[in-house]
Amino acid sequence: MDTYLEGLMVALIAIALFLAARLVLADAGVAGVALSEWLALVAVPVSVLFLRGRSVAGDLGLRPLPPRGTGAAILLGLGALPMAWFALWMASVVAPVDAEVVRAMGRELVAADRGELILLLGLAAVTPALCEEVLFRGLLLNTLLRRHSPPVAIGVSALVFSVLHWTPSAAARVAPTFVLGLILGWAVWRSRSLWVGVLVHLVYNATLLVGAAASLGPGPARPQEPPTLVILVGVAFLAAGTHFLMLGSPTSRTPTTST
Repeated sequence: MDTYLEGLMVALIAIALFLAARLVLADAGVAGVALSEWLALVAVPVSVLFLRGRSVAGDLGLRPLPPRGTGAAILLGLGALPMAWFALWMASVVAPVDAEVVRAMGRELVAADRGELILLLGLAAVTPALCEEVLFRGLLLNTLLRRHSPPVAIGVSALVFSVLHWTPSAAARVAPTFVLGLILGWAVWRSRSLWVGVLVHLVYNATLLVGAAASLGPGPARPQEPPTLVILVGVAFLAAGTHFLMLGSPTSRTPTTST
């Protein structure tokens, strides 16, 4: 089978299994989501690639971080937060969120003590950063790059990534996730290393969790407008991260089509 079609098929199967597993494990909360991600988003593509005799590391882009890659990823992760906040606020004007759903989601991500915070960081920061990047910026993005231009591949992978985070009561969540997906897709394409995306995603998630813990509560029920200074700081971080990543990364090349 053509590797392009095969990659798309495996990605769709992994997403379907993830949604089913998340539904079955819904009562387990954050831990159930984390287990679903490992079982579907990682185990499925890795197993298929291995059984097909393909290079797991090569097909998923598991190449070493480029020079300055760590610093660039940290800056991009921090810069993505204000952009995602702004996107969430704008989207909430068009698609109002259910206040009770937001409060419930917030309570799940607030740690009562240091031990619980460490556990949450593992379940809600490290796990999504690894599992979601393997599927969306590893398998899916690299598959799309076989047939499509980088902007199209990055945009489609970001769209699928954001739709996976959609919920009927908080549809506005799609907007910030799409913005994050664009940043992650560009960073992985530019650096040609999935580890850059993992690190950007990890910094983004961890900062959100630590911020929630510091606030001692789930935060406001409805998204607040981000201060202008926060937006400007986010733009500065993104610009600096982009600069360092472009300095330290080779010119990205679209994978050649193979069968």
